[in-house]
Amino acid sequence: MTFTYILFSRKKNKFYIGATKGSIENRLKEHNRGKTRSTKSGCPWILIHKEIFNTYTEARKRENFLKSGVGRSWIKEHFGNIKEKNISTKQPFNGEMAESGLTRRS
Repeated sequence: MTFTYILFSRKKNKFYIGATKGSIENRLKEHNRGKTRSTKSGCPWILIHKEIFNTYTEARKRENFLKSGVGRSWIKEHFGNIKEKNISTKQPFNGEMAESGLTRRS
């Protein structure tokens, strides 16, 4: 099984979009251990959304869409409140930003 996922960094107030062929939990751990250069400075990352696909090709297509202008608008529409809440409160993460539970299967 493969996944496309969206992470959020409270530290950077940014989203990160990625895809993985393996365990999404292990991939999140890699991001949070600083194993990925592009996400190293934003640790800790929180998984806010994941989508399940049958093939890595499908997951990468969705990742590329989410990184496009239309895809970023979709993210803002569905998860923009997370950024707004992060800006308005400087309190530590309290578990409120869990994954959305939305999945898509191809």
